[in-house]
Order: sequence, then structure tokens, then C-alpha cells
Amino acid sequence: MAPVFLFIIKDNSMKREMEVLAPAGDLKIFKSAIDAGADAIYFGGDLFGARASAKNFSIEEAKEGLKYAHVRNKKAYLTVNTLLKNPEIEEELYHYIKEYYESGIDGVIIQDFGVYHFLNKFFPELELHASTQMNLSSKYGAKFLKDNGASRIVTARELSLKEIKEIHDEVGIEIEAFVHGALCVCYSGNCLMSSFIGGRSGNRGRCAQPCRLPYTLCDSNFEPISEESKYYLSPKDLWGIHDLHHLYDAGVYSLKIEGRLKNEAYVTNVVSVYRKYVDLLIENGSENYKVDPADIKRLMDAGNRGGFTNRYFEFRNHKDMMDYENSSFQQKNKKPYFGTQEAQKKELYGEFIATIGSPISLNVWDEDGNVVELQAGIVEESKGNATKKEDIEKKLLPSGDSAYQLKHLNYTVDENAFVPLKFVKQLRRDALKAFDSPKEKKSYPYEKVKPLDTKKNHHIVIGVSDKKQFSAVMDANIASHVVLKDHIWLKDYNWLEEILQFDYNIYLTLPVIIRKNNMDLVIEKVNKYKDKVRGFYVGSYDGLELLNELNIPKNQVFFDQRLYTFSNRSEEAFAALGYENFYAPLELNEKELRHRYNLSSELMVYGYVPLMYMANCVFQSTFPCKQSPETLLYLKDRKNAYFPVINQCFQCTNVLFNSVPISIFQDKKAIESLQMARIRLDFTFESENKTREILALFQSKYLNGDSGEISLDYTRGHFRRGVL
Repeated sequence: MAPVFLFIIKDNSMKREMEVLAPAGDLKIFKSAIDAGADAIYFGGDLFGARASAKNFSIEEAKEGLKYAHVRNKKAYLTVNTLLKNPEIEEELYHYIKEYYESGIDGVIIQDFGVYHFLNKFFPELELHASTQMNLSSKYGAKFLKDNGASRIVTARELSLKEIKEIHDEVGIEIEAFVHGALCVCYSGNCLMSSFIGGRSGNRGRCAQPCRLPYTLCDSNFEPISEESKYYLSPKDLWGIHDLHHLYDAGVYSLKIEGRLKNEAYVTNVVSVYRKYVDLLIENGSENYKVDPADIKRLMDAGNRGGFTNRYFEFRNHKDMMDYENSSFQQKNKKPYFGTQEAQKKELYGEFIATIGSPISLNVWDEDGNVVELQAGIVEESKGNATKKEDIEKKLLPSGDSAYQLKHLNYTVDENAFVPLKFVKQLRRDALKAFDSPKEKKSYPYEKVKPLDTKKNHHIVIGVSDKKQFSAVMDANIASHVVLKDHIWLKDYNWLEEILQFDYNIYLTLPVIIRKNNMDLVIEKVNKYKDKVRGFYVGSYDGLELLNELNIPKNQVFFDQRLYTFSNRSEEAFAALGYENFYAPLELNEKELRHRYNLSSELMVYGYVPLMYMANCVFQSTFPCKQSPETLLYLKDRKNAYFPVINQCFQCTNVLFNSVPISIFQDKKAIESLQMARIRLDFTFESENKTREILALFQSKYLNGDSGEISLDYTRGHFRRGVL
């Protein structure tokens, strides 16, 4: 008889109170990390992982790892945490995920909302974890992802314990937080520096780490503030070993250790220390938590980059988080920790029935309500040699390399029954195999993405950062939309009230980073201006949900650069929620943009691209923090390129820009053939005269179609080259 399964929803209250989540760059480290005490492993397959330079796993290795984990009652999560292009989603993703899905993967970590939507649609029982690459910095972003199917979110590394606790208390979603390892200086998912200066995108898993290089800090006149180059963008490593009790109290469930590029010695030693202190914390409680100095030394020797910091848990930022003199990774202890994680057999309950004249029956179930019913052979009447219960048990109880063991059995055996033991042995094998096999999960056949039934009029959008730029734009009289950057309308500019009295098409840009320190201000100002402007530009999931809760109509919400729609699936996913105004990704080239549905999208044709949004402050690293108005500094690299950095003290954010602006408006035919709904010119720190000069060039080259090159120091960005 074929196995019959009954499924009962598992009570999540039975989960471990804290999960030690370890990285694995290969199968050996995968197994060693479990032996060292990890509760779960995250790893990358041979596609779509944010560590493309790691060895990563073949599907055969992944299956072996999954079996090794599951037989020890551990879990494994697959990383699909990059932005995917149309051909990758439509030609590769379905079959790639289906094999992992059917092999019993416990969850998938995702950055791309199109991928998120795709997996929800075709693999509805797959557990989805929102990657830190989605930059979830508040309860709003967490709620947005929870409402759209996330079972877990990975919070931004910059969040304080108080901010994490607010998400836990108000959203009620499982929280995973980074607790140990390398820190990015940029909010994750928002870094384009490697992409723009080296063609290797962090959003595609190929970051070249330009943040770990030395720079010379210069003032607004390009004069060096210090003669020595320093590592202004290279943070020390994170450690949360001193804060496990605080993380526990804040509601963190999973403690994530960074390091899919790290060696076995690093992973196993770090995991073993965190395993020890999670167990002590759960056993003894938060009030008795303390760490042995010997274990601190073990973590130090396992490896770090300039030491460790836990400042993000306590403060927003601090200059002692950075190692300005050295950015290299140092490791003293290169010997792995060899733990022994024995198989933890999952106990099964059952009933063995042997009635003369009937088939031998074995009914088995587990504590989750899964049931298998099996039959084999026929029970005969004994001719003087009845089968003993002890002989039946000898064939039923061995479990071999199965993750399960028949432990609690009731026997109903006729007194004079002869039970062929070969059938008993086969019943045991079939029962254990049925439980060992990944439970069948619902999936749906692949369907091609359908075109969006939308078309927008072609508009010229111009973004401005100050009053003088705004005046130049008004004089040019070519803009159908004028976008005011966040620092304008979130501060008390008197002229903003003046211009809102006129019938201009004014739009306001929300901050890319929305956190506790600027949230109340954003809410106050949105409520103040929402009836006076035509819409809002938003660059984060936090911003999307905040505007939703403030009842801003979806057709008045416009996506900005950092809310990625790399593929048609992404646009389909957002369109299903009612959004209709998207932004063409800056990392797609002209050919790749032709694969998108651009009829609702906006394309940047001029502007300085923000390469990083940082909680750390370059200004504060050299001068005392005065919470002053925006200050312009430059970081000069080894090739004498100057990267502008602006500190936005009112929301404690640094923005680092590319050294030269993008300019593609001279490629008029190519732009027009893309059929964008809107094209955009973006002004940041250009003077009024420079703004007028660029507007005149735009009128000449794009509006009037004049030929010839333009007299600007510029880049075409990825419009020609793209990224891998």
C-alpha cells in the first residue's frame, strides 16, 4: 500500500528560542559548521548568490548537505539574494529552484521582489526570507514584506537594538540579525560603487570592495585635509557576543554569522563560541549573561578586520567603528574547531499489527501529525514455530542512516502467528524512507510573464537640490515634473511654501533610508504637503509601506533609483499591488533595457549617481560632530578621481556620489527607442550657472536633435557596458 500522509500545521512556539546561523562556502565547511554547533546553514548554489566568488554548491553537494543537516535536526537555507535579469528569471530560475524545493530546502533568502513574487506564485509552500539586501530599516518595510509572504526578515545591520525590538513588537515577524563578521559601510542593497567604478556589482554578487581601499579626504575646494590616505570607508568587523542577551530581549530569533568567503577555521571557531553562549543564555537567562575572556580571545584569533565593534547596537554611528590605518583581514588561529554533532534521530510512534490471514500492517506517525500506513505479505498460522515479539523488534528498531527511528511501538500480534521477517524489515525500510523523503509540496507549472497593460505619456522630469537650481529649471520651461530632493522639503525652506502656491507639477522625494530618527519628521511633512504636491518618489520598502499607511494613492507613488525593477517579473509584482510608476535600473545596459516593459518607467539621462548611503559619517571621522548643515567633502582615490560626499545631519546620513555625472541624453535615438514614460535630469551640487549650462545642452542635443559630442566630463554609466 502506498504511503498516506496527513499534515498538521506545526506550532511555531516549539522552535528554538535562538538559532545560530552559519555560512558555508563549500560542503566541507557546511558539515563542519553543523558539527561545531550551528542550528542552520546558509549557502549559495551555482546561480544567483551574493557571493559569486565563493566556491558555492552543485545540486548534488547541496542534497548531501541537506541530508547531513536534516538527519541532525538542522536546517539549510539557499541564497538567491541578487537582482536577476529577465533571461535569468524566465529561462533558469524555475528549474533551478524546483530541484531545491523538491529536495527539501528549508528556505530561500531573496533580494529581488520579482524573484520573491515568482517563488510565491509557483512554489507557494517555500519559506521566503527577505535578505538584508532589501534594506529593511523600520517596521514599515518589515510589514510590507510580511504582508507579501515573508516568513522572516533580515534587518539592516545598522539598526539599533531598540529599532529591532520595535519591529518585533509591532510587526510580529521572525527576525534574523547579523551578529558577527564583516560590515559593509553602505546600507546593504544601496551600494553601486563597485558597479560604477569597476563594473562589478554588489547587487549581482560580484563586489570588488572599493570601500577597503585608501582615500585622501579633501575639502570643497579639492584641497587635502590630511596628507595621508586613510581607509575612510572600511569598518571594523561586527560582533554581538557581548549583546546576545540584549538581542534575545529585542526579539531576534536567528543570529547570522557572516562569512561565505571565510575558511573552515574561521567559521567553526566562531560558531562554537556563539553556540556555547546561546545555550548558556537560554539556560541561565539574560540577567546572568556574561562572557569568558578566553572566548573573547578565541573570537579575536579566529579573524577580524581591524578589530571588532558593536556600536550599531548602541548608537547610530561612531568614529571608533572604523579602522583608518588598515583594512586587511587578520587571522591568528587557522586550525578548525572539530565539534561532534551526532545524528539526532527524530522519534516515531507506531503500531505493528499481525493478524492471521491478513496483511502485516505498520502504521507510523510523528509528533507533527504526519502519518504513513504500510502493508506487506500475509500473516500465516504457525505450525509450531510462532514468531516472537523480540524477533520482530530486532527487524523494526534499527534505523541506519535515517533521520528517524521507530521508538514508541504498540504490538498487536496473534498468539500463533507466523510473521515472515523479510516483510517486517521491508516495512521498516519503507516507513523510514517515507519520512526521510522530502514531503511533497505544491508547485505550479511555469507560465510566461504577461506584458503590463499600461502606457504613459512621455514626460521630462527634473530633480533639484536647492532654490537656485529650481529657478534655472523654471526659466528653461521644459520640465513636466519637478522633483524636490528630501533635504529640501524635510527642512524649513520658506521658498518651498512660496512655490507650492503656484500650479507647478511638484513631486517630493522620500529619504532612501527611513529609520526611527527621521520617521516622525517624514510622516509630519508628508501629511503637511500631500494635498499640495502631485506625488512622492520613494526608494525603499519602508517608504512604500509608510506612504500606504498615510493613504497616498498608488498612482501618486513613483519609484526612485534604489527601488529596483530589474525584470518584468518585478514590475508585474509591484503592479499587482497597484503601483504603476517605475524606475529603469542604472545597472542595465541599453540592450537589457529593451527586454523590460519600459512604458511605465523613468530613465535617468543626466545626474550624479549616489554610490553609497552610509550611517557612518566621513565628516565626523575628521571633525567633531556639530550637526551642521550639509557639508561637501571629497574622497580622492588612487587614480585622482574625486568622489563627493555630503553629510545630511538632519537625518544622520552620508551620501557618496560618483566622481562624474551620467550623461546619455545625447543618445536621443537610443533613448526614444526604449519608449520610456519619463526621462530624468537630476541636479545635486551643480551651481546655478552649471545647471543652466546642462539644461541648454539638453535642449540642444535632445530636444533639438543637434549632433556632436557634449563638452562635459561625464560617463555613460552602464548604458553601453552593463554589469555581469
